[in-house]
Amino acid sequence: MEKKVTFEKTKDNIRLFSLNSNLPLAEKIARNLDLPLGEVAIKNFSDGEIAINIEESIRGKDIYLVQSTSHQINDYYMEIFVMADALRRASANSINLVIPYYGYARQDRKAKSREPITAKLVANLMSRCGVDHVIAVDLHSPQIQGFFDIPTDHFTAQPVLANYFEKNYLEDKNQAVVVAPNHSAANFGRVYAEILDLPLAIIDDREDEEGNKALHPIGEVDKCQCIIVDDLTDTGSTIAQVSDVLMENGASEVYALVTHPVLSGDASDKIMQSSLKKLVSTDSIQLSENQVNEKIEQISISHLLADGIVRVHERKTTGPLFKQEYMRGFED
Repeated sequence: MEKKVTFEKTKDNIRLFSLNSNLPLAEKIARNLDLPLGEVAIKNFSDGEIAINIEESIRGKDIYLVQSTSHQINDYYMEIFVMADALRRASANSINLVIPYYGYARQDRKAKSREPITAKLVANLMSRCGVDHVIAVDLHSPQIQGFFDIPTDHFTAQPVLANYFEKNYLEDKNQAVVVAPNHSAANFGRVYAEILDLPLAIIDDREDEEGNKALHPIGEVDKCQCIIVDDLTDTGSTIAQVSDVLMENGASEVYALVTHPVLSGDASDKIMQSSLKKLVSTDSIQLSENQVNEKIEQISISHLLADGIVRVHERKTTGPLFKQEYMRGFED
């Protein structure tokens, strides 16, 4: 029997709004919650300035604002800041930002002198413009939660993706392995290995004396169905190269589970031309037509975010959302 997302208390005080980055996901969340999307007009002046008008009263209401980033990332962040200011000035009771993909998260430390830490910068800007609470999915580094001076709920799409893969693509657990594409993804891969009850392999990437990167799998991949896992893929180069290396080392087939399909530039073509059989990702980012091909499949995290909104609004624990058993059976 399929589970549904439902409010146990009144939902009269909640309003759900979407900005421009991912309207299809916001519409799915609204259907899951049985709520209409709020009325908001977004336009641009001739010089590109963003103008926003909220076309309904939200005085005293708890607002949940859905906006992802990527692609037009600077415009999308500016939409958040302008909308938050409008909501605050319209006397909203609280402003809760649902940001499925948190851009600028990869600059989360000073790797070299005189570099910014943009993950902290953006967190500061959100707080200053009036956001009271943030809901994010698979941040590039878990410690980014600590960059916020406001409450933050950090959800993961791993149980959702693992359930889908296990149901539709996993052939034989005795001949399958989760693969972390580099050492920094090892912890992320370990979670998938535990969820799917599979061994973990890691790709050791190191440069030779000439600066060329050599990839070598650590762990058994021969005759195995290999599942590359990562929080995001941007240029597609890493996943394409790792899939080819795995096939060269005897893998029977290679899949990838990735939360955020950034897929900038010619990433989609790289995926298509690689040894990868299928890239399964979420709809945290809305893909354009030229980013989609037969090897790329998106599944929805609308039920995860809708249930998260209900639990935050009703002040319930979000613990069940991290359990594979609980996430099974939700309607899309």
